[in-house]
Amino acid sequence: KQWYQRRVRASQFTFLITELLRGIGTASPSSTVEFLGDLFNPLCRMCPDQLGETLRATLATENFPTKHITRKSKDLFIQSILKSSHQKRRLKVIVKEFSLECRGYNNQAIR
Repeated sequence: KQWYQRRVRASQFTFLITELLRGIGTASPSSTVEFLGDLFNPLCRMCPDQLGETLRATLATENFPTKHITRKSKDLFIQSILKSSHQKRRLKVIVKEFSLECRGYNNQAIR
């Protein structure tokens, strides 16, 4: 029974992260993306290993969340999220920059 519960929680966690990344990519209006960054803070604190594994597995999919994002940018995003886990404001900035890149904007010019 415990094994089944862990498996269900893992699949729900994967679904949560997938939908969160989809929202950051293009599914949410750009004005709300910054608030999605707030969701990473408790996830980073409560289950950093599972978050890292799930982010890596989910972002390994080509053209996800959009075709504009490179493998290098995805890896940098994952590292930045895990590294800045206790800095709420920094997480929002990381998510916003990743979202802009997913939407085809060169975030280097915006800084």
